[in-house]
Amino acid sequence: MKKILKKCLVVIVMVGVASILLTSCATPQPSPSSSSPTAASTQPATSFKPEDYMVSLEEDWPTFSDPAVGADFSDMIAVTNVYDALVFVNNDNTIKPWLAEKWEMSPDGKAWTFYLRKGVKFHNGETLKASDVVFTLKRYHTIGEGTSWLWLNIDDAKAIDDYTVQFTLKKPFGPFLYTLVRFYVVSEKEVMAHLKQPGPYGEYGDFAKEWLLTHDAGCGPYKIKEVKTEEYVLMEKFDDWWGGWDPNAPKLFKLFAEPDSSTIRSLLANRELEITDEWQAIETYKAFAQIPGVKIAKYLVGHNFALRFHCAKPPHR
Repeated sequence: MKKILKKCLVVIVMVGVASILLTSCATPQPSPSSSSPTAASTQPATSFKPEDYMVSLEEDWPTFSDPAVGADFSDMIAVTNVYDALVFVNNDNTIKPWLAEKWEMSPDGKAWTFYLRKGVKFHNGETLKASDVVFTLKRYHTIGEGTSWLWLNIDDAKAIDDYTVQFTLKKPFGPFLYTLVRFYVVSEKEVMAHLKQPGPYGEYGDFAKEWLLTHDAGCGPYKIKEVKTEEYVLMEKFDDWWGGWDPNAPKLFKLFAEPDSSTIRSLLANRELEITDEWQAIETYKAFAQIPGVKIAKYLVGHNFALRFHCAKPPHR
């Protein structure tokens, strides 16, 4: 896995509300086409006020917010906001503690011990334990989709106590700590309560994959409120998030499928969109910048980018 800096453009509607939004991206892949939302459809009928919303769009769709399934751009944006990982990444691409407060590596580089933060709550009210981390790895290994391939080198995981978990690698792997930025922990109790039987995973049925299409088992800053698979994912602020909240943080974060440029322009003009993706033409961004209240923000962002090679045979000449 290699960290790559990529230049991105976003459009931000300045409405007098400062907020922090955690997003991350994965290697984009083709996805099924989806219906384009209209300006009126971006905010469902609720008791929330317009200023409570942060609205973003992404080009790949549908979005799978199950961390053992999703891997595309929109998937990872949703997953990063709904789930938390053992470690996270700083703007300078260094690793910082997240669900794990600290960690140790054995002299041979094969045993990694993580000491979990205490008092972290899942959205269902359960407290994060080392057993949830072990269960999460089992689910990744069993399902084998999304980013699961990153941890094929983990030979074993065990909970030493409620707040200490140890991974044993098959062989030393230099970027191992960086892979854990994508290791999003799920609640064992929540997943087990929503297994569908029978299923492809034996005693685990469908491993709650169907339920997690429209729900979550996370402990991240937002929780799934509503999902329309071909249209949008609506996430609601989780008040008990361990990381704490800025007073101006949005109460709702909505991610929806990218419509055409003219619809995006209408959404911006109507103050119904804060963030676009980076795939618009330069001329389109210039046109957006002419809309009163819209500012174009250009910045560098770190991406996870994977190059996969077939190592069982020599390269073609």
